[in-house]
Amino acid sequence: MPAAAALLARATGLLPAEDPERVELLPDLGVALFGVGRLEEAGAVLSEAVAGARASGDRKTEWRAIVGHSQVRVSTEGARRALGEIASEVEQAIEVLGDLGDELGLSRAWSLLSNVRMMSGQGASAEEAAERAAEHARRAGSAGDEARALAELGYLIAFGPTPVEEGRRRSEELLERVQDNGAAEALTLSWLATLSAMQGRFEEAETRGEQAEAIFRDLGLRWHAAFGLYVRSWGAFFAGDPVAAERSLLTAREIFREIGDSYSLTSVMTDLPWVLYEQGRYDDAFQATEAMAAVPAPYDLESQAARRGARAKALARKGRLDEALPLAREAVTLAEQTDMLITHGLVLMDLAEVLRLAGRREEAARAVDEAVRVFERKGNVVSAAKARTLLAELA
Repeated sequence: MPAAAALLARATGLLPAEDPERVELLPDLGVALFGVGRLEEAGAVLSEAVAGARASGDRKTEWRAIVGHSQVRVSTEGARRALGEIASEVEQAIEVLGDLGDELGLSRAWSLLSNVRMMSGQGASAEEAAERAAEHARRAGSAGDEARALAELGYLIAFGPTPVEEGRRRSEELLERVQDNGAAEALTLSWLATLSAMQGRFEEAETRGEQAEAIFRDLGLRWHAAFGLYVRSWGAFFAGDPVAAERSLLTAREIFREIGDSYSLTSVMTDLPWVLYEQGRYDDAFQATEAMAAVPAPYDLESQAARRGARAKALARKGRLDEALPLAREAVTLAEQTDMLITHGLVLMDLAEVLRLAGRREEAARAVDEAVRVFERKGNVVSAAKARTLLAELA
């Protein structure tokens, strides 16, 4: 991708500013710049593409660029854009690009819609959109876009409602299909590592995480590398190593800050209090929730639920139970509106912790019992076992 971005930049530099051939190249340049984490440049290029294509009446290039620009804005303006606004824009793009018969444009639009659905907590529906994105890319003959769509599908399989054992099988199949695309291969290895960790296969998870990290490093893909570290933190969290999880999150945080990806940055800041709390560093966890509150909250339901759960535990440790209990219950209510089972189970455990600290052990036990059922639906045997241990202690 760094080489692609450099070559596309040189190609567009050889042509006059308003040359239609140059304008047609700009959406691909924007995608390449986004891939290497140069988000501000990607946004500027895609804005120029929209204006240039609109001026020349090139609707296909215009709508490809609109989709690309919207994807960049999700990352750079994440917490400030309403999901409904993004969904409306991308659905219009799908309609227009469908009328134009633009398979590549449709692939990128369905990929963005998959992201929007995931943010709305609709994991299964997001999977369907990612599969459609891959199919349109295959019809367009774009191996790169197909591989990226399949990598997105792998993320949804790992973190959505698909049971872990089925997810491992499907992800192994995806890995075979993306072997010729290094970035997609590494991302898929990251998702597989998470699935392995949920089953207690920690050595396997570590090996796959290291393989993914090496590929990202060799390819010079900073955004992908940061996202891979973010995902590795989950594997370490499941493995009971919150110190390693913290290291991964802190490194990812710095990269996201440097490249200007505010949406991914808020995701990291949402998870950091959890891993600090797991280390027994309750004051640090509280401070992390204060820092988290200082940045705009992401609009996706998962992050909204996770933020409340993390904050509730930190408040409870400060003795502020009147604030903590309503917040913890609100986190569970939000998670219940999604089919993202990992977050749902974890915020139930957050509620149980707050109830336990409040001395309401029977209510805490009921929350843990519900968490066990949610984790078992996912096939997350590690978290289910941890919850059962707590349930026995409460009993």
